[in-house]
Amino acid sequence: MLSYGLEKENLVGTKAINSFIMQLTKLISYGTFGALSMPILHHGIMLGLGATTGVFLARKHLINIDVLEFKRYTLLIMFISGVFMLYKAF
Repeated sequence: MLSYGLEKENLVGTKAINSFIMQLTKLISYGTFGALSMPILHHGIMLGLGATTGVFLARKHLINIDVLEFKRYTLLIMFISGVFMLYKAF
């Protein structure tokens, strides 16, 4: 998406709203069908607060890096994730 002219801040924002909508949909579904217990809800709230804190702390770093460095970070994370998934598969 960066190759098509989308700025790094907009890319992160687009992915964040997409993730938010997906998680909200799952939360509503699990709650409706009774699969959401209080311990799971507490864990989810704690993870959400941690993720929100991480976003605010990373925002300044995102503004300060250039597009090429952002692309390198993105490719590195994708590579590491792929290697990890292959490792877990075998």
